[in-house]
Amino acid sequence: MPRPVVSIVVPTLNTPRMTQACLEAVTRNTGVRYELIVINNSRSSEIRHCLSGFRALRVVQNGGNVGYTRAANQGIRHARGEFLCFLNTDALVPRGWVERLLEVVRRQGVGAAGPLSQRVGYRYDRIRGDWASRQALTGLMDETLQRWNPGSLQEVTILTGFCWMIPRSVLEEVGWFDERFFFGYEDFDYSLRLRLSGYRLYQIRYLFVHHQMSGSTPCQIRRRLARKAEKLFAAKWSRIVGRRLHGWPSVVQAVERRWPIPHQPARNR
Repeated sequence: MPRPVVSIVVPTLNTPRMTQACLEAVTRNTGVRYELIVINNSRSSEIRHCLSGFRALRVVQNGGNVGYTRAANQGIRHARGEFLCFLNTDALVPRGWVERLLEVVRRQGVGAAGPLSQRVGYRYDRIRGDWASRQALTGLMDETLQRWNPGSLQEVTILTGFCWMIPRSVLEEVGWFDERFFFGYEDFDYSLRLRLSGYRLYQIRYLFVHHQMSGSTPCQIRRRLARKAEKLFAAKWSRIVGRRLHGWPSVVQAVERRWPIPHQPARNR
């Protein structure tokens, strides 16, 4: 069997309708040779039934919820592709999404690339309605951004990990995700690690991916886990920077002051 160009890693909990919509969008809109790997953190019969409906799918079944970051690392371990894309189950991708991600991460010195969403880089009200309606609106938004921002990139310090692509060679050089982060801030942490290793991170301003945002975790639990992760993030980078930091903005500012990162403005090809 030919080696896939891209391994798409999707950690999931017990969100069958959301997961089905996500996987259907991937299988319908991905036009390069790929493999789809789902790390299932739930033993619920509903989500397992959902996953059984997809033929070209590899499922790694966990005995319980091991957390997002450990699941992502499991995906790396099972992946065969030259590039790895980490995708949340509450994301909907448009046609041609992988091709545009690949176009950027294949450039020399690029460590990761990600799209715009209604919560990242482009302010737009949360897309409502059923999943079919959200998918249709995602396609319209994506077509609009391709007309508005053809070929436009923005170098960033932090990429949000709901949908991002990283070359395998970069993951092997920099290391995998820090499993101390059970839920949240693993993407902030890895973004800074990529930067300190000399890699550039790009936001693709002509690609829109819908992100429902934290659709798999109840609000109170999500907030508690996020607070814990932010404290861990600040403590870790306080040791690296050499002074006490509070909250993620202070971490990013301290890193950029100590290790200046040359930014480039948004540009076209």
